[in-house]
Amino acid sequence: MICSDDEHYEVLIIGAGPAGTVAAIRLARAGKRVLLIEKKAFPRFKVCGCCLNPNALRTFEELNLLECFQKQDAVAVVQFRLRSHGRELIVPLPGGMVLSRQVMDQTLVDASRDSGAEFLDRTDAVVLPIEDSLSKMRQVELTNEKGEQRSVFADYVLVADGLSGSSLRRLSEFQSEVAEHSHFGVSAHLPPSSNPHLEPGTIEMAVGRSGYVGSVVLEDGSVNYSSAVSPEAVRDHQTTGELIASILREAGGDLPEGLLDADWHGAPRLTRTRSQFAADRVLLLGDATGYVEPFTGEGMAWAAEMGSTAASLLLSADERPIDIVAAWSQAVLDLRSRRQVWCRRFSSFLRHSNLVHLGLIFGRYIPSIPSWIVSQLYESHQSDPANDFASETVSYTHLRA
Repeated sequence: MICSDDEHYEVLIIGAGPAGTVAAIRLARAGKRVLLIEKKAFPRFKVCGCCLNPNALRTFEELNLLECFQKQDAVAVVQFRLRSHGRELIVPLPGGMVLSRQVMDQTLVDASRDSGAEFLDRTDAVVLPIEDSLSKMRQVELTNEKGEQRSVFADYVLVADGLSGSSLRRLSEFQSEVAEHSHFGVSAHLPPSSNPHLEPGTIEMAVGRSGYVGSVVLEDGSVNYSSAVSPEAVRDHQTTGELIASILREAGGDLPEGLLDADWHGAPRLTRTRSQFAADRVLLLGDATGYVEPFTGEGMAWAAEMGSTAASLLLSADERPIDIVAAWSQAVLDLRSRRQVWCRRFSSFLRHSNLVHLGLIFGRYIPSIPSWIVSQLYESHQSDPANDFASETVSYTHLRA
């Protein structure tokens, strides 16, 4: 396969979320010619909880990016509040950060550009099947917002375009299977006046029979609401706002002003798996590898670490022969087994509001248990989790009779 230098990149990355941008930054700083592609116009809204936990912050700190987030007035996380059936449990949750995806992702894209990567937004990318088995490049078809097409070539393609993995639609080897009871994701931003009782630094989770709703105060004072809702509940409610309101009412507490008329954004059904994570010169990153509903920032931590790990693998291949496909497939399995086990357990727990209700009552009498569970989920970077999640600081409140 012959192509001009203008058409050839050492690494082409599809998707400008945390996984894609972290990989782009590391590879560009190492001197690689990198092209970062994003389908949406930047900055763009993203269905997300907007939380960064200590795992994510460690990755960004290694890239000297924490100061950039702090300059954007990122909010420090202080505590986690779980609410269900009129009861709530508050657990200390230090060490994390809240930042809207519009601001965070734009900051990361700017850092990738500053590092030397090229960036194209409003561009659809499709990885094409290999026509020549001896080829040492992958071909990617790009289509801009005007419908104009061109092909570029890359030594390696990193696919980090989220749940749908739309760039893989021409590759039959990457099959995606949605879990039977997978929830849909929805998000909206409401103005600061919508919920004056929600303190900055609090991650609040309200649980009902139809799903659960997380809320946090963002850097500009607005409130981000992100929810995972059952398909049955979506069918049973006329609007997304009414569905979210029903969950909040069931959990207890006042409804935010403007909730029913908010501009709600949706995501595909969340929990899914991929048949494989790599093929010849194509590596899947972040949500494109499969997804399990994460909490308190674990999703972005998982994506950022995966982007950094992929970059390390490709840079190592310059120094010694490596079976990239086998090495990356094993790396993803290792990351999944280490990071997603508690997310799976907690998401299953949250889908049963009666269990959550009992758990809140139980946690009132043995507060060390919810503290320990949240510490495992959050994976604090402190050497002694007991110092941060001390049982005596857990508070329990019965909101209504």
